[in-house]
Amino acid sequence: MKQRRVSSVLPATVISLLLLVSAACTTAPKAETAADAPVITQGAGSAGLLALPLDAYELPDEDYLQVQRATMHSLRDCMASFGLTLSVPEVSASRYPRHATALGWLGAHEVERYGYRGPANFADDMAAAARRGSRPIVVPEDQIAVFEGSVPRFRGETVPEGGCDGKTRRTLNGGEVSIPIDGLDSTVPPERWLHVLGAQAGDRARSDARFSSTVRSWSECMRDRGFRYQNPDQAMSDPRWSTGEDGAGQSPSRDEIETAVADRDCRDRANFSGVAKFLMAQYENEMINSQGHRIREVSDLLKTRAMNSSRILSAR
Repeated sequence: MKQRRVSSVLPATVISLLLLVSAACTTAPKAETAADAPVITQGAGSAGLLALPLDAYELPDEDYLQVQRATMHSLRDCMASFGLTLSVPEVSASRYPRHATALGWLGAHEVERYGYRGPANFADDMAAAARRGSRPIVVPEDQIAVFEGSVPRFRGETVPEGGCDGKTRRTLNGGEVSIPIDGLDSTVPPERWLHVLGAQAGDRARSDARFSSTVRSWSECMRDRGFRYQNPDQAMSDPRWSTGEDGAGQSPSRDEIETAVADRDCRDRANFSGVAKFLMAQYENEMINSQGHRIREVSDLLKTRAMNSSRILSAR
């Protein structure tokens, strides 16, 4: 049976388009140099240094998990009202910092033991951390119409506007909510805006000349260690150890471990994650300064969702 994976975050293709528009329409704040960046090493002790300005407007991780639990319960109950059994993922906390991937931080990989692939379930847990605990839902093909609301009725019952997905979103949001933010696609649900803005800040940071200089420093360091890669992504995705979704927890080769250890050391030498955070923070602060009132509206909406999720779970 065909299935569709549905995530409660913005699809990557849509984010990419938004990032391209943002990068083309904005200019970089150039007042400070990468030398002003905080030092963030590639070790577990630096996990607490990975926070970014927009975090102040987001929910704590435990509230995001509560919203996810309420979302899964509501979706499952709605689908069941049409005689459909929707299998939803277990909601569990990620062990990793939410910005680890965006900041190119290897502190959770345990590279001496696992190389790039990390412990068991590493890739899924890292992705969930970036999505604030959200994990994809696999919707069977025969349930998609009710889930998305592409049919008006199903088995004699009226399908809510936007399907069970739309009904659940409205329940959590306290109704239909619209919060326009300049330069962002109005069709994207407003509860996802902070994720999109953070992704935009990351894209702009990676396009910044100061970041490009950091990447060159990393590449030169790797060359001194006997490895030739233009950037860390090339090292991590080397076909010799690119394992796909099922590689986490498997034993890496000696070559992979040696490369990953050198990569980690060179990220330290170039202050890779420190510069990435420094630049992302600049761009996020720029967004907060220009659209702070809208960002605060989104923050209030997230708090409403947390409050409503508590009510949903208490009523069960």
